[in-house]
Amino acid sequence: AVVVHGALIGAQLCFGVGSIVGKFGISGTNPVLFALIREGLAGPILCLCAFWMTKTILPRKEDLLRLILCGLCIFINQFGYIVGLKLSDPVSAAAWQPSQPIWTVLIVCLIGMEDWSVRKVLGVILSVAGAVFMVVYGSSAQGSSGWEGHIFFFFNCMGTSLYVILSKPLCRSGTYKAVSITAWSYIVASLTMLPTVLIFNAIPTLTNFICTDKEAAVQQACVDGKWDVPASMIWPLAYWILFNSILAYFLMTWGNQYAPASAVSGYTVLQPFTSEALCALLIAVAGASWAEKYNLEKPGLQFLGAIAIVLGLAVLLSERAVHREDLAAKRLTESAA
Repeated sequence: AVVVHGALIGAQLCFGVGSIVGKFGISGTNPVLFALIREGLAGPILCLCAFWMTKTILPRKEDLLRLILCGLCIFINQFGYIVGLKLSDPVSAAAWQPSQPIWTVLIVCLIGMEDWSVRKVLGVILSVAGAVFMVVYGSSAQGSSGWEGHIFFFFNCMGTSLYVILSKPLCRSGTYKAVSITAWSYIVASLTMLPTVLIFNAIPTLTNFICTDKEAAVQQACVDGKWDVPASMIWPLAYWILFNSILAYFLMTWGNQYAPASAVSGYTVLQPFTSEALCALLIAVAGASWAEKYNLEKPGLQFLGAIAIVLGLAVLLSERAVHREDLAAKRLTESAA
């Protein structure tokens, strides 16, 4: 049990550190190009890992449509995250991640896959209130692009939630391993990201938008070098491919076999606190003026929104725990009868 929970914690730590590392990689560069290279390299690597583990190359024809939809969700997730990170700060990016299980519950209840309950409603209300607070306060604390970054984070989290919902039948079918589903989804996401990069780089207004920066010179350098892959992008790309895309997903997939889904989702609360701690450490070591270059700031009142999201997630997890206890009591009663 210790090893399983250690794996789940390790995955979330990778993601939390990744939000800071990613900010270094997209500083003064095209974030959508960054996402394309990340997915374009991670997809084939994941496919090789999947083949090595399962000896399966292609999915069944009847599952292609669902896998394509899963890939589009991964695309929305990655596009929303990287553009949001460009427009906002890494602590805010990590602060949004614990909301993913909440959006999942909201969607499955709205479409009738699960029933509503008082705890679910309370959890959703708390988390939505926290998200709205971060968006509203972020727009005033970070300037004109602050609220836009949070909107992209919302789509990032919704993409993940929809991916979980759409991939669940594939995971439960027993036909595929989770690593295969993830690999094929990444391939679809990378194929979708390619035309997106072409469109954003071909339209000056869109190029200027994704290259938004506090310093006009940095923004112009990004626009002029929209196809450039500078040395400053290499190491962050390597981290995101090896740790965020491969190691973290492997740890989550492996841990998901042994731990309840609530535990897997619950550990997302580590992301904002990991990013906050690393951000504070970097500011203390390198100084505030250096940190400002990468939009690294100590968490302020805006971080209260993340606390509300965590509280909402805690209420949701407590509801699931009560549900499991009720099921166990029901089974015990039935067996006694």
